[in-house]
Amino acid sequence: MMQRHGGNTGNIHIQAGSLSLANDALLTSETYGQGNAGNILIEVDNAVSLTNYSFILNGLRGGAMGNGGKIDIHARSLTVTDSALSASTNNNTQGKAGNIEINADDFVKISGVIPGSGASAGLFTTAEDTGKGGAGDIIVNTNALSISNGAVLSARTRNSYSGGNITVNVKTLEATNGGQLFSTASSSGRAGDITINAASSIILSGSDPTYADRVAGFGLSNPISENSAQVDTDGSASGLFARSTGQGNAGNISVTVRRGNLQANNGNILTNATQSGGGNVDITARDIRLRNNSAIKTNSGGGNGGNITLTAKTIVALEDSDILSFAPKGQGGNITFNTRAFLSSPLYRPTPPITDLATLNALEKPNGRVDINASGAVSGVIRGVPDISFLQNSLTELPTNLIDTNNLIANSCIARNPQQKGSFIITGAGGLPSQPDDPANAPFPTYVVPAVGAFTSLPSSVSSTNSARPWKKGDPIVEPQGVYRLPDGHLVLSRDCRK
Repeated sequence: MMQRHGGNTGNIHIQAGSLSLANDALLTSETYGQGNAGNILIEVDNAVSLTNYSFILNGLRGGAMGNGGKIDIHARSLTVTDSALSASTNNNTQGKAGNIEINADDFVKISGVIPGSGASAGLFTTAEDTGKGGAGDIIVNTNALSISNGAVLSARTRNSYSGGNITVNVKTLEATNGGQLFSTASSSGRAGDITINAASSIILSGSDPTYADRVAGFGLSNPISENSAQVDTDGSASGLFARSTGQGNAGNISVTVRRGNLQANNGNILTNATQSGGGNVDITARDIRLRNNSAIKTNSGGGNGGNITLTAKTIVALEDSDILSFAPKGQGGNITFNTRAFLSSPLYRPTPPITDLATLNALEKPNGRVDINASGAVSGVIRGVPDISFLQNSLTELPTNLIDTNNLIANSCIARNPQQKGSFIITGAGGLPSQPDDPANAPFPTYVVPAVGAFTSLPSSVSSTNSARPWKKGDPIVEPQGVYRLPDGHLVLSRDCRK
C-alpha cells in the first residue's frame, strides 16, 4: 500500500491461522507525500515465515513528510530466512522511522543473506543521510531467539538524529556464525542502546564464513570504516555491537541473564566510537565464560572510553579472550568486577597503564594471552578482581596412578581370627541407680560388642587354588560382599570365608 500525494497511507491488518511470504513476496505500507505511513499489524495463531527474498516494508520515501508506521507481529513463531523486515526513512524525508515489534510465543529464527545481493537478512530500522528524523526501535519478545549465518538485528542512523534502540526479552538467545545485534550512528546522531533480558542463557559463537566474499563483492576494503549500507554487519564475528563512526556517541549495551550463563566462543560484545565517547557495557549473569578469542571492549577515538561492569558468581577468560577499555585521546573507561572468582590463563596480574596507540592496538590482536586493560591518555581503573594468585603456587602435580586398584581387591576370601582382642561395653547414661554403689540406670539396653579380631590368611581348609595366584580369565567370579580391614590397616574388597 502506497501514498504518493497528500494524506496518510492506510493500515494493513492481517488475521489468519498462519502467514507465509516466499519467493520475492512483498508486503508494504509506504508514503511518498505529506502524511504518515500506515501500520502493518499481523495476528496469526501459528507461524509467520518469510523466505527467499521476501520483504515486509514500512517507511518514508522520496521527499515524504510524516512518520513511519509500525510493523507489529503477533504469532506463535516467526522465521525469516534470506529475507527482511524493514522500517526506514529515505533521503530528503522528514519524519521518524517506525518501530518493529515481534511477539512470538515459541521462537524467532533469523538467518542468512539476501539472495543475489549479499546484504544481510534480518530486522532493520534505518534513518538515512539527508533525512530529518531518527530511526525506530526494534523490540523482540519470545521464548527463544536465534540469529545466524550473517543475519542481524540492526538499528541505524546516518543523520543528526538518534538511532533506534534494540530491546530483546527472551528465555534464550543464540547469535551464531556471524549473527549480530547492532546499533550504528554515522553522523552527529547518537547510536541507540542494546538491552538484552534473558532468563536462562545467552550464547555468542562463531563467525560468518561468507563475510569476506560479500565484502569483496561490494568492492569494499573496510565496510566498517566506510559505513557500508550493503553489508549490514559489524565484522564477521557473532555478538552485540554499538558503534559510532561520526560525531555522535556510541550506544550502551546492557545484558542480564537472570538464572543462567553468558557464553562467548569467538564472540564479541563491543562499543566503539571513532570520533567521540564510547558507550558502556554492563553484564549481569550467573557465570560469564569467554573463550577462543572472545572480547568485551569499549573503545573511544575522540572522547572518554566507556565503562565495563561485570557481575557474576564466576568469570572465566581463556584462549586469548580480552576485556579492554581504551581511550587514546581521553580517559580510559573503568573496568569493574563484581565476582567471587576470576580465572584466566595466565592468571591476571596488574599491568602498567599504556598510552602508546600502537601498543594499545596490539592488545586487540591475537597474542596468546588474556589481556585486561583500561588505558588512555588518562588511564581508567580496574576494580574488584579477586586475588587468586595463591592458587598458582599451592597446586602439586598428582601421580599418574592415584590408586592401585589391584590392591583393593583380595584374591581370596577373608577368614576371621578366633582370638579375642577385647570388648567394648555400652552402658548408656541417665537415671538414678537402685543402690548408691550401683551403676547408673541406662535409658536403653546394654550390649557387649564382641571383638571382630584381626583377619588372618586363608585357612588350610580352604582350597589354595584361588590364593596361589591372581584371578585370571576363566576362573569363577565371586562378588565381594564387604570391605575388610587387614592387620596392617589396609582396606580390601572381599567376602567372608564362612559365607
